[in-house]
Amino acid sequence: VILILPQLVFFDMKLIFLGCNRWYDKIALKQISDILEGTIFSASFFENSESENVKNFVKMFIKKYAYEPDSFSAYGYDTAKIFIKCFVDGNRERELIKNAICNIENFSGVTGITSYTGNGELQRNNVILTFQNGEFKQLQ
Repeated sequence: VILILPQLVFFDMKLIFLGCNRWYDKIALKQISDILEGTIFSASFFENSESENVKNFVKMFIKKYAYEPDSFSAYGYDTAKIFIKCFVDGNRERELIKNAICNIENFSGVTGITSYTGNGELQRNNVILTFQNGEFKQLQ
């Protein structure tokens, strides 16, 4: 995104730019913040979400590590909670854990509601973000 957006602006393309979750890199995007205004993109984790689940996670994470969590921190947290749930539910062998994970439905984590299809395919709705007035804001 850092390489593409400046080129599109240079050629005076008047568009609303839509992007994927790879766009949400606060450090990189701040470098081109002057041309980000109005862009819309998805993200798997937004640390400023209004979700109480996310607020509690961010607060706990900052207290423990003294910096804000990123999407990888959130993935790790949700993954650990899923494994712990499977283990607590009595799934102690590899095949049982795999089957338990493949059948998770509506797990409420910091990266949103997570479900898996019977064959283990992940289903999750990302948040939709925009960049307005120099800040990232959640649209959805």
